[in-house]
Amino acid sequence: MWRREGSSPISWRATHARVGIAIATVVATLAITGCGKKGPPLPPLISLPAAPGESTAIRRGMTVEIQFTVPGNNTDGSKPADV
Repeated sequence: MWRREGSSPISWRATHARVGIAIATVVATLAITGCGKKGPPLPPLISLPAAPGESTAIRRGMTVEIQFTVPGNNTDGSKPADV
C-alpha cells in the first residue's frame, strides 16, 4: 500500500473509517426516508371475473353437463389468469 509522505498508517485508517461511516450513514438515511409513501390507505385490489355470457345445462341420466363461455376480462377490465 502507498500513502502520502508524512502521514502515519493510523491517520490513514482513521480517515477511511470516517469516510466509511459517513457513507453508511447517508445510505441508511436514504433507505429509511425513501421507504413508504404518505397517503390514505387503499382498498385491496380485487380481480373478479365478469359473469359468463352464455351458459347451458344438459341432463343426461344421472349427470348434468354445464357449458359456458369463459369471460375475456375481469370486472375491472384486466385480463384473467390463464387456467
